[in-house]
Amino acid sequence: MNLTYYEELGVQPDATDEQIRHAYRNVAKKLHPDVNPGMGAWADAQMKRLNVILETLTNPSKRRQYDDALKARKPYEPKAEPEPVAPRSPAQKHTWMDIMTAAEAARRLMLANRERGTAQFDALLRIYPNEPMVVYKRGEALADLGERELAKRDFTIAAARFPIEKWRRIARAAAQKLS
Repeated sequence: MNLTYYEELGVQPDATDEQIRHAYRNVAKKLHPDVNPGMGAWADAQMKRLNVILETLTNPSKRRQYDDALKARKPYEPKAEPEPVAPRSPAQKHTWMDIMTAAEAARRLMLANRERGTAQFDALLRIYPNEPMVVYKRGEALADLGERELAKRDFTIAAARFPIEKWRRIARAAAQKLS
């Protein structure tokens, strides 16, 4: 995913020079080679990129050229209504690995006890309504149980929802395998 210079610094496109410099300093503190020992080459490359970003965004003519190029590359598209997501407190925040682990546990439970496994998947889908890994794992369980059509449906849904192309290909391949 290519981020814009504004996104890399975490500022709005209409940010002032002062805000850009402040954001630059905050990001530089995290990427500086002295803060990342053992990753010197990577940190140097990141700092060079960060310096180019600062030079581009603080020079009015370079910034105007960058903004024009950015507008040409990204035509305006009205945003769709965002799907409502239940707010989570920091204590409830789960990583993708946590979600995948829970989905795998539900898959195994479904193979041992279909009713309890189905209930577990329903609970996971209530908590994570748009999480493709939960749907994908449910599809794996259904495929193992011989429910080919239901499994194919889940694989197809997961392929449409996965944000990463690698996982999309895996889900599509699983759906085609059942065809």
